[in-house]
Amino acid sequence: MTAVAKRRLVLVHGWGVNRCVWRPISDALANRYQVVAADLPGYGQQSALPGSDSLRAMAETVADSVTGPAVWIGWSLGGMVAMQVAISRPAQVIQLILVGSTAKFVADRQWQHGVSADDMDQFCRDLSTDYDAALIRFLLLQSAKLGRSRKLARQLGALIVACGAPDKRVLERSLEILKSSDLRPLLSRVTVPTDVIHGRFDRLVPPAAAQYLADRIPHARLSWLPGGHAPFVTHPREFVSLLGRDDA
Repeated sequence: MTAVAKRRLVLVHGWGVNRCVWRPISDALANRYQVVAADLPGYGQQSALPGSDSLRAMAETVADSVTGPAVWIGWSLGGMVAMQVAISRPAQVIQLILVGSTAKFVADRQWQHGVSADDMDQFCRDLSTDYDAALIRFLLLQSAKLGRSRKLARQLGALIVACGAPDKRVLERSLEILKSSDLRPLLSRVTVPTDVIHGRFDRLVPPAAAQYLADRIPHARLSWLPGGHAPFVTHPREFVSLLGRDDA
């Protein structure tokens, strides 16, 4: 009996971490997929972006490292990267799974479902003056409950170290991409089946941003998980079960 080839699955991490953030679910995913855990430019083993920085340039760099069509899972900033790949290189994406992601990270008068511009500017200043403290504060935001935040921050911090923490300049440049990117006008061009998976108590990307994605991306469906910004870390079994619900 001929074995059925596994579909390729590309995992794209978020800001401040690296490919090792997927380790809590990597074994479970490997049972079903041919897994490719990608590093964003400047993270892990990848070189930083040459020349000008943009979400599209970041997405093109990641897409260049992947051969053939695949399912793409993007978390947070990685979700924006995966959406951009689905828009600019649709032949490479057969399904899109967006986790804790958004079309626009920073709030303004017409967009209330993001981080305030003042808070973002303060975070940038903190990053430039006290790199370690700023990164710790960011990791603390990943948990839905304050009591679990420090445990999760330590867990994520250990995963970052395992694959190499990015330097401050890389974090600053990718933060600028996060600040300036707005995919709202392009969401109708995401034509592949899309799953939006979001923690009900996400303190970094408001749940309303996930609802916005699900409402405006054709062929999208929205699923909620307990927890905060990193539900695949805090609730790995529930997360993986959502990925397998169409296999039967």
